[in-house]
Amino acid sequence: MATTEDSPSPHILYPQWQNEYQAAVVELDCEKLSQQVEAAETSIYERLQQISQGSDDQAERQAIEDAVAGLRILKRDSLGFPDWKEVIVASIDGFLPSGLAGYGSLIAGTLEDS
Repeated sequence: MATTEDSPSPHILYPQWQNEYQAAVVELDCEKLSQQVEAAETSIYERLQQISQGSDDQAERQAIEDAVAGLRILKRDSLGFPDWKEVIVASIDGFLPSGLAGYGSLIAGTLEDS
């Protein structure tokens, strides 16, 4: 889906990437969804590069963070991608001594906060 600078909806504040994100969110066909998610991720990445030097883009950065979280959920729930937090927890638990097994989720939560 090509990026348009015109906002087709009053709810789209950042058409440079939100049009592609919205297309992914409403797509029901799994094959098309994969393509839409990829297009959204590409648009978001390109936009992040454009605003990387600016300090007055905090609202858009938060919107991007929320959109990326939404895309992760779409990929996990609709496309069968792994839940990386669960993978990290399992990996951490695998390296901990037996008495500390189960603390992987605590450590992974700490990693997310940093």
